Amino acid sequence: MSNSISQAFKALQLNKAESSSEHENIFEVSYEYLSKIKNYNDVKAFQNCLVALINLDKYNKAYELIQKIPETSVEAELVLEIAYVLYKVGKSDQLLDLVNKHQDAVSDGYYLFGIKNILAQNYYKIGKYQQSLQLVQECIRESGVADNTDFAVNERAVISQINFQHSTVVSNASTDLDSQNYDLLFNESLIELSKNNKQKALELLNKAEQLCLEQNMGADKEDFLSELLPIRLNINYIKQRQGDLVGAIEGLNEEYSNIGSISDDFLKLILKLNLYSCQQEQQAGAGKKFQESNLVFRDLQLQQVLNKMNQKLTKFQYHVLMKNNLLAKYLDGTLGSTLTSSSFIKAYLESFPEDLTAMVYGLLSELNITATDLQDKSKRFELKRKLQAAAATAADTKKQFALYILSDYIYKNLDTDSPSGAWPSKQLSKIIQHGLEDGDSNQLIPSVVGCYMSLKEGDLNYEEKEKIVQSLKDRIITANSQELASDPNLLMLYKELGFQLIQGVHARGEGSSSTTIEYGKQILEALAKAIPGDKFISAFNSNDVSQLIDVDQLQANETIEELVEEGMQGFQKYIIQRKSPIHKLRSRKRKPKFSANKIIKSPEDLTLDPERWLPMKVRSYYKPTKKDRLKASHQGAVERQLTPAPLESTTTNTNTNTSSSSSSNKNKKKKKKGKK
Repeated sequence: MSNSISQAFKALQLNKAESSSEHENIFEVSYEYLSKIKNYNDVKAFQNCLVALINLDKYNKAYELIQKIPETSVEAELVLEIAYVLYKVGKSDQLLDLVNKHQDAVSDGYYLFGIKNILAQNYYKIGKYQQSLQLVQECIRESGVADNTDFAVNERAVISQINFQHSTVVSNASTDLDSQNYDLLFNESLIELSKNNKQKALELLNKAEQLCLEQNMGADKEDFLSELLPIRLNINYIKQRQGDLVGAIEGLNEEYSNIGSISDDFLKLILKLNLYSCQQEQQAGAGKKFQESNLVFRDLQLQQVLNKMNQKLTKFQYHVLMKNNLLAKYLDGTLGSTLTSSSFIKAYLESFPEDLTAMVYGLLSELNITATDLQDKSKRFELKRKLQAAAATAADTKKQFALYILSDYIYKNLDTDSPSGAWPSKQLSKIIQHGLEDGDSNQLIPSVVGCYMSLKEGDLNYEEKEKIVQSLKDRIITANSQELASDPNLLMLYKELGFQLIQGVHARGEGSSSTTIEYGKQILEALAKAIPGDKFISAFNSNDVSQLIDVDQLQANETIEELVEEGMQGFQKYIIQRKSPIHKLRSRKRKPKFSANKIIKSPEDLTLDPERWLPMKVRSYYKPTKKDRLKASHQGAVERQLTPAPLESTTTNTNTNTSSSSSSNKNKKKKKKGKK
């Protein structure tokens, strides 16, 4: 038995395997040889198994197999394969530990180049774009190959995300643009779109679409759509951004007709999202109500996509979809115990420590507050009391901030006419102070900044506000530049806070605003070191606006005469149609339905009835109906006598009584017959 297994293993030809059945055969033979003969201690057998599973896209099974690798030289020999599997299953921390553990093994040129490539993709997936760009550009320089197309595509993808997510703008890639490669043109269009050059991006996408159609003409339909659909989705997205909703909806409907042939679930989801977005915008412009949100979310099936595509999504994509999924389930009333459990909230905060979304929905479920309650103005005081009572007993600072966020929402959306604040000032001051003193690095700082900027007049006195600003200013100034630049969302929040303070938004008056203005200047000076490429901050600090875009470039080149000559047709797509009145009088214009032989008399031939003033039954030509005749002549009817009837004698004989009783019985029988 063992000889046959060994012979089968030696006969394997890994390099010639192409189909999935061949890779499955390689895995089965190699795994049998590894488990039954080598006792999980053979490098070649392990490598065959991992490579076969990677080619079969069975990364979870490969990860289970990795757990059986002994901590010997076998692991050091398989660093590249193990690292790739860890990247695919989203085990970023284990991947970094593996590379640090085997620094000597990956110092070789081949292994080092492969590890850098895997790490670059891993950093891109978890949102560390600066580290990813650095490694990709190192791979481009060290590849030693004339054709660096794959690295050039990856480089442009990373640059576009840096421009989208960060304040800094990376202008150009280090590699030349191949005008005959539609992948390069597609990613180059993303860079132009991140710089808000929509027209240039649209030109690149149109060229990429043409090349994709030419180069994939004979391909399978599923493969063809997987290459073409991302390009067309971006084309229609730019049309939507430019205001051409009709063109965008037509293009998206055309792609939606082929949705059954699209194999990528994530592309399906993007297609549905963009189509619903355009339709909602169009309905809102026409003053009409869009379809119910729960029906839309059921069609999107966000939870199924998250479960199926978890390993392929980047951290940013997963974060956005998870927040939409929580919102969808809350609106639909199907949030459930799984998504509101303490274990899920803890895992969510570990992945996104500065986002309290999961905790907010957990508190809503715990306090039995539905989406309908949050829209009912009659319940605003009840909800505020309930949230404030919960915050008074909450020991966790994050939970207190989550409750404040909910109360602030109620104050802004349901209680705008109330002069009182959303939160008692003493309790609010205490919560913000806890957030500033919290030891979890910067996790609660976004909540503190958001709470401060949402304060209304009278929520806190000026001295308390100034104390909060001073604490925030000290934290920003003492932080190093790398720490500030590592979180683009927090960086933008600090930037907005600095400019608000300079404008004196939260100052008490002209005489007392100098302190907060000075704090704002110090914040912007600290941010300039973290984001030196931000032209707005550098222009303010240097008091030089020459580096900003000229006002003339922000204005349209068309003159008034040209606009008048063009008429309203060019602006028709931008015009928002006002909603029609609710109570609209409608006059029915229905033609009378007469037979073809009916003769209609003229007004001159019509004669008026002389008895028209008399009641109908008194008129001479009235003919009583059958019902009237029965009422007048029914059995047992007695005419009313005008004179009193003579009194009968009280003395009667027996025969008379007998005859009268018999006659009355006959009358009763006759009446019964009459009723029948």
